[in-house]
Amino acid sequence: MSDEKMKLINELPEIYKEFISELSAISNVKTEFPYQLSAHKQSKYLLKAMLLKQSEQTEIKDSKVKRYYDQIELIREDGKLYFQSDDPKVGSLLSKQSSVYEYYKLSKRVKESFKLTSLASLFESTLINLTINYMKVCDFQNNDYLKKSEISLEELDKYSSIQELKEYQIMKYLNGLTYKGIDKWLLTLSKMICPKLKNNTDFKNTIPDVSEFFQTRNLLVHNGGIVNNLYFKNVPVDIAERRNAIKDKRINIDETYFQVVLEKCVFIVNLFLISIVSQFMNAIESTKEKLDYLSDIQESCLKLYDNKLYRQGAFLFKSFRKMSIKEDKDSLTTFLLEYNYLLGGKLEDTLNETNEFSNEEKIDKLFFYAKKNTWWHNDEMNTLLLKIAEMSLTKSPDDFFEQVTKDINDLLITNKTFVYGGMLSQPVFMLVNQNGRWEKFVDSLYEDM
Repeated sequence: MSDEKMKLINELPEIYKEFISELSAISNVKTEFPYQLSAHKQSKYLLKAMLLKQSEQTEIKDSKVKRYYDQIELIREDGKLYFQSDDPKVGSLLSKQSSVYEYYKLSKRVKESFKLTSLASLFESTLINLTINYMKVCDFQNNDYLKKSEISLEELDKYSSIQELKEYQIMKYLNGLTYKGIDKWLLTLSKMICPKLKNNTDFKNTIPDVSEFFQTRNLLVHNGGIVNNLYFKNVPVDIAERRNAIKDKRINIDETYFQVVLEKCVFIVNLFLISIVSQFMNAIESTKEKLDYLSDIQESCLKLYDNKLYRQGAFLFKSFRKMSIKEDKDSLTTFLLEYNYLLGGKLEDTLNETNEFSNEEKIDKLFFYAKKNTWWHNDEMNTLLLKIAEMSLTKSPDDFFEQVTKDINDLLITNKTFVYGGMLSQPVFMLVNQNGRWEKFVDSLYEDM
């Protein structure tokens, strides 16, 4: 394989890393109420009560918030909402907080719209970038879409090489196809670069929900978020009912909806990524280069765990592990892919308080064979790292935290350099960061430097 083609293949992990980085930036836009806008504590309690009253929540844990909740009434009149209270003091506070409350509602709506429209744009641009990368590696061969394309002399004059012209034509074709609907767009992409996806049931079942997401995005961009007839024309009845869509009413775009569509968009991007990586692996010649390539992909995919996309990360690592086993089942790359797959399952179970991914037999087997492999070096540092990895999968978060902090403190007596670098910020320690306790522990280590 030529150096130029290998360089193009190595662009793929960077494309995915950029996707996850931008996804993180979008996800971290906060839409909750900025309570710091309130002048004093009583106003904050009242504002929380107003928000809970509007969302029709009845279980109020904070006694101070509940006191205000019970004393205010939400009035719906002529399509508008306002609050009132029989208590003069509460009524006075309500009048003072009305402008802050209205500002919050507007700010929340704008931020929610921004997150969803940004996610839609990122989804489209990432799939286009993956497609262009794939086409360039394959030298745009056997592509019927290019054969049918037309180009003007004016366009021809803009490009200095046939390669640039082909790239432009593919980009032009893909951008034009988006106007025909995201469902047709995704199916066409799959035919272009991932033919096997047409038989993937999960892929086909996810497309309708992603299509609805783009219809919601269109409402936000073109109709102020108000549901119209076009929405019902393009969205299946069962999905529209599930979304509680009502004509001439604003579509729901709360954080729960955002997280659902984010998972589905990431899932589809991941399916394309797996397919392309599989094809690139066939093009790479040596086993070492293939394993190194999977290691690079793995580093990019670990960023999913930083965004709490544990299930999606586990899905990727499991898929890439199968590719690695074909090359060398005893390699360090295969071990790490298997470990990160199991870690994603443990993180998902810990988050949801479930036991869906538990597999003691697989964990025991992984670490039994790890110590017999040629890449294993039995020294103090590696012994601790492997112990941390094994404890992370076998112990409860509390027991893991207690043991790992003890082991690290013991090691620091003889090896202070252990805390340097990014080791202590690895996703594994998300298992033990309840209430920020791991971050506090790491901070204490650096304070003692």
